[in-house]
Order: sequence, then C-alpha cells, then structure tokens
Amino acid sequence: MRGSARFRTLGDYRGVLIALSIAACGGEAEEAPRSLDPALVGDWTGMTSAIDAAGGTTQRLTMSLRADGFMRAEGETGAFCLSEGEWFVVDGQFRGVMTTSCFGNTLSFRAPISSTRLDGTWSTNRAGGTFDVSKR
Repeated sequence: MRGSARFRTLGDYRGVLIALSIAACGGEAEEAPRSLDPALVGDWTGMTSAIDAAGGTTQRLTMSLRADGFMRAEGETGAFCLSEGEWFVVDGQFRGVMTTSCFGNTLSFRAPISSTRLDGTWSTNRAGGTFDVSKR
C-alpha cells in the first residue's frame, strides 16, 4: 500500500513535469519587439480596395502616422470610415491596429516597410482588402 501511494505521487509529478514541458516548448511564439520608425511619420495618400460579398470597392485612402504611434485613416466614402488607433513596426513590417468609428470593428493593416510607399493588406472581422499609399 505504501508503495502504491509512492508510485501515484511520482506519477503525479511526472504529469506536472510533462505539462510544464509542453507549456514551455509548445506555447505560442513570442512576438518580436515593437518599434516606431521616424521615416514613416507623416501623411500618406493612395488607394484601398475592399474584397467583400458585394464583389469589392476601390476608393481613395488617407492615413496619418504620428511620431507617438497614433494613427488615423479614412476613405473617401462611408464604406471605409474614420479609424483611429496605433501603428508600429515588427520584424521589418508596418502594422496598424485601429478601431473604426462606424462599426467599432478592429481594423488591422500590414505592409513591408518603405519610407515612401506602403503596399499591403488590411482586414476586419467583416471584410479585408489591399491598400497602396505613398508619403506626401
């Protein structure tokens, strides 16, 4: 009886060790550090295309990136309403995460870094598309 209690205790420890090993090795990858690139600060204009159930729309897009990481974007029509949030750089990629004023959705932008042009994708929980803007 004493031996079986001891075996159960060792078995319990083994289970805990396995669980800790899985958590340490199999967890989500940690995201690289965020930074702000001063070359991206300023006003940007260009086009955005939405891909949705209606087949998509194209319209003019303006974006403003501030040195403190604040970002504002707006299309020329209500379909791409005023959105505000933050921008940053991770692993050499521009990223923006904002909240739309019309629906309260989270709007995310991603594009390779360039100091004069951002050409990438955007997405919400309702739609997605592309954008291509140049620095003014």
